[in-house]
Amino acid sequence: MDLLTNEWLFWLAVLLLGLGIGFILGKSNNTPAPQQQNLRQQLMETQTQLMTYKEQVNEHFSNTAILINNLSENYQQIHQHLASGAHLLCDDPDTARDIAHASDPSSIQNIPENFDEQQLATITAPMDYAPRKTSNSPNTLAEDYGLQHSGESRYDISEHRARS
Repeated sequence: MDLLTNEWLFWLAVLLLGLGIGFILGKSNNTPAPQQQNLRQQLMETQTQLMTYKEQVNEHFSNTAILINNLSENYQQIHQHLASGAHLLCDDPDTARDIAHASDPSSIQNIPENFDEQQLATITAPMDYAPRKTSNSPNTLAEDYGLQHSGESRYDISEHRARS
């Protein structure tokens, strides 16, 4: 039997030849192993640098919080020292009392001793709107607030037509 006359053997040879050519081309176009290894190494180095950076940021903010707390404690100590010095050294008892009173953090929101109860009753919250002039006048949220209700208008159309 002749190999070329058999059609199925011909197609089998073409298939094997195509597979061989595809395999050779696939190997030549594939990225070489050293280049892949280099890229993997760069990726690992970058990830290590990122983790180091994150640790440095966390450490920085932790140290900042500690320093802020120390600063706050030092401020309180200085203020207490000044208050005790003012109490011992000041001739004026009102000044010494004011300084000692200011060193107490709970006294910040307290009402002064000489504040009258009647004055407290007259204090009103600030308004976020303009009050009405009379009980019949519209408020500022009304649709017709500020509009003229008379027959007069600021711009007369007849004057505009006469000019043109």
